[in-house]
Amino acid sequence: NASGAHSMTNSVFLERTKTLHTNHPKRLTSMNNLAATLEDLGKHEEAEELYRKCLEGRTDLLGREHPHTLISMHNLASLLVKRDQHDEAQELYQRCLELEREIQGAE
Repeated sequence: NASGAHSMTNSVFLERTKTLHTNHPKRLTSMNNLAATLEDLGKHEEAEELYRKCLEGRTDLLGREHPHTLISMHNLASLLVKRDQHDEAQELYQRCLELEREIQGAE
């Protein structure tokens, strides 16, 4: 159930928070997973905060064109649609699309 998934995901995130630096890839992955679980539980404000921190951390660590950064951007945009923040969601979707096109053009 979603509550059990939240408990497990939260435990992993808290453990990684204690042992890994702020922008460690595993910590950021756990943060993203916890945000997704919170989103599933309808805790959109908490999920948004974590998605934003994860996007910021992944951008700093991996760069804005890294696939994990783009996933974080998309996750945040998707949640913003649910929260009726359509303008910001559209901006994020547009930025994500532009970055994906840049990556494909470079290949």
